[in-house]
Amino acid sequence: MSAPGSKPIAEVDVSPSCCGPSSDTAAGRPNLVLLGRSLKFLRPHWRLQLVALALTAVVTVMWVANPWIQKLLVDDLREGSSIRVLGWLVLALVGSSLVRVLLSAVQKFVFAGIRERVLLDLRSSLVDALLRKEILSMKKRNPGEVISVFLQDVETMGSLYGDTIVQLVTQSFLFVAVVILMVTLDRTLAVLTLGALMAFAISVKDITRPIQRVSRELQDALADASTAVGEYWKSMAETRLLGAEAFVHEMVSGALDLLRRARLRFAKVVSTVSLCDGMTWVIAGGLIWYGGQKVIAGQMTLGGLLAFWNYMGLSLAPINTFLMFGGTVRSSLGAAARVFELADAGEDEGRGDRGALDFPSRLHSISCRGVRFGYETDRTVLAELDLELRPGERLGLVGASGSGKSTLASLMTRLLENCGGEILLNGKPLRQYRLSSLRAGLGVVQQKPHIFTATVEENILLGRPWASPDEIVLAASRAHALEFIDELPEGMKTRIGEGLRQLSGGQEQRLAMARLFLKNPRMVILDESLSAVDCATADLIMDELYSYFSGRPVIVISHHPSMLKGVDRILALQDGSLRQITLGEAALLAGSRV
Repeated sequence: MSAPGSKPIAEVDVSPSCCGPSSDTAAGRPNLVLLGRSLKFLRPHWRLQLVALALTAVVTVMWVANPWIQKLLVDDLREGSSIRVLGWLVLALVGSSLVRVLLSAVQKFVFAGIRERVLLDLRSSLVDALLRKEILSMKKRNPGEVISVFLQDVETMGSLYGDTIVQLVTQSFLFVAVVILMVTLDRTLAVLTLGALMAFAISVKDITRPIQRVSRELQDALADASTAVGEYWKSMAETRLLGAEAFVHEMVSGALDLLRRARLRFAKVVSTVSLCDGMTWVIAGGLIWYGGQKVIAGQMTLGGLLAFWNYMGLSLAPINTFLMFGGTVRSSLGAAARVFELADAGEDEGRGDRGALDFPSRLHSISCRGVRFGYETDRTVLAELDLELRPGERLGLVGASGSGKSTLASLMTRLLENCGGEILLNGKPLRQYRLSSLRAGLGVVQQKPHIFTATVEENILLGRPWASPDEIVLAASRAHALEFIDELPEGMKTRIGEGLRQLSGGQEQRLAMARLFLKNPRMVILDESLSAVDCATADLIMDELYSYFSGRPVIVISHHPSMLKGVDRILALQDGSLRQITLGEAALLAGSRV
């Protein structure tokens, strides 16, 4: 679910071509789309933004008050001046500085709060978008790339909501105030000074254009490096058994070297932009020379010149911010392109649904008619497959690895969509059933179930979140999982998963079976679900399953003939079609004995 106040990521076409250097016509429009789409996430937090803007206005007043107070001190402080006036001016100078420092700290904290809330909304919306995508399109994505988008790219986009916005808003307020005061002090000098600075800023704006491209390259290199390190970590044991240390070292080092080069390219472009800052002081020096002559000629007071110099110094920060803002935004847009590209990639599940039927309370018939499926256009896995599953039937399904057994199970759960033909429940196509209802009515246990980083109890509760503690214990008992759960340090409350206490493959499978018993679905599909459990325990679990789910259809996919002893019939999947075989033939196919 999205965080409160978050907005879903809208479907907007963002092509990678907008990320490289190109003409204003080609790149400007997609960049505006990206920027608009990114800034939409600020809308739910408008109240905090008003608070931040009010703080910015006060901070700006404190900034511009300081040079004016200094002007009064220089122009009015002379022999015989009032000590009382001096005291008030010093108090005003110190007070305005202290208030500015205090409110600046509060302002930064408020903007940081906005930034973190927006990033939470953005990441939550990205999760929602990916949860809606078809599994097949998501499996084609590089895991390292996805992690990089979530962590690195979204963080880079944070510049649009945090420091960059703070600086832009603050410096914009400051620039307007400074211009007004500079014009008040000397209109001619103000026009010359600001005109020269703005002309310079405009002339160098094209320098920032490559930043978006090199930022994108840097994010891609980070994703590749993340993938390489992750692959090394997962393959440590096999790497050593194969003696492949040199290969892995070369792979990881190569990815890290590409990351180094991408960082250097990014640093080079950013450094080139920062060199422009020195030129602003050359312009300022020449123009202050002109102002000094006006003081000598008596056309301007010394305090006025001092104040003008200070205001000119204050104007350099906004102009520099405006100059760097383009580069920072381009860097953020490079990251935004990757974020929205991931959000928009692939099709949403259920896009072809024609109805919203609930899963039937009782299954009278399950059938496949001319079902076709292929992962690639030239690679057919299932071809004109026909299957009739009788009410309450226990069906065994065997076949060579890659023959399409798991694919058929995924088609029944609509993790995959068939390319042709239809799968019918009670005579109605699967597409007429709501996805959530369909998956609530089906119970599937895979060969490698995922164990979430949570407690044992929370992992079992995924089957039915509202179940009582007694129901959880009963489900674990039916799956013969209590014997190892009771031996854990905190029993059901023990935290397991990545980086915590690890379970064996058989224990993970029994935990998944406990989820199945707790869920209590109307149809069961077991896909090599007990392959890591010893035969005696597997037999006990299957006896319990057949008893508990009596009268409900059960499909058992297995390479092990012993798992098929309790089924009503066995079908072999070969060359995309089915044929009925005996248990003995299943044993011969598996190369083992019953």
